Amino acid sequence: MSSATPVSHSGGTAASPASPDVIDTGHVTAPRPRRRLPPVARGLIVFLLFCAGLGLVTGLLWHAVVRLPTYTVQQSGAASTTERGLTQFFGTDAWFSLLGAVCGAIIGLLGWWLFRWLGWIVTLVVLAGANIAALIAWHLGEALGPTNFAARISAASAGQSLPIDFQLRSHSSVLVWLLFAVLPVLLFSALGRDDEDPGAPRQWVAVRRRVLRHTPSPWIDAGHVDPPSPEAPVLPDDAWR
Repeated sequence: MSSATPVSHSGGTAASPASPDVIDTGHVTAPRPRRRLPPVARGLIVFLLFCAGLGLVTGLLWHAVVRLPTYTVQQSGAASTTERGLTQFFGTDAWFSLLGAVCGAIIGLLGWWLFRWLGWIVTLVVLAGANIAALIAWHLGEALGPTNFAARISAASAGQSLPIDFQLRSHSSVLVWLLFAVLPVLLFSALGRDDEDPGAPRQWVAVRRRVLRHTPSPWIDAGHVDPPSPEAPVLPDDAWR
């Protein structure tokens, strides 16, 4: 049984789909443009990277300024220290708290200056930055040593003096970083200009409105919405991009 050859309605033979004479004239889809991060996301990334770098520098400085007390091994094998050495026992905690107060204030001031138009979100931003900086400084300082004091003192000979371990004994010292980071935000938000100030950057105003629009609020849900400020600029939804 033979098969019939397909013929087109125009009188010719239909071309095979694999024929090189067939040209695809379909619509060509243009490549999608690369989506860029919004300004607020780029600003947050740069800010957190700055906090991480500040933590690295502070960890090195913390390790450099601390003077650890030493224990001297006696002929009997016992180890002892002086009264002055006892007063230096918590020097690591004191210096970590002091440096944390300075770094926390820097992070808080910078965070407020960059993200104040985000409203209450700036508090979370500076807390995250201060926490990152504190953890990096803490672990970097301890990693630089010395460590494992028990093993070192056991292997030491008579008359040899060995410093104690470099470590943060009071972990609550990290809270000093967070406290001094949020303190400038509290002060400036209470004593500074209103967040609806017309001097705010247009992009930050639009971002803040977009964030607050998706924040559930029982006051707004109940229909009690305050009229917009006459001084605040009215921006389209895509002005924040």
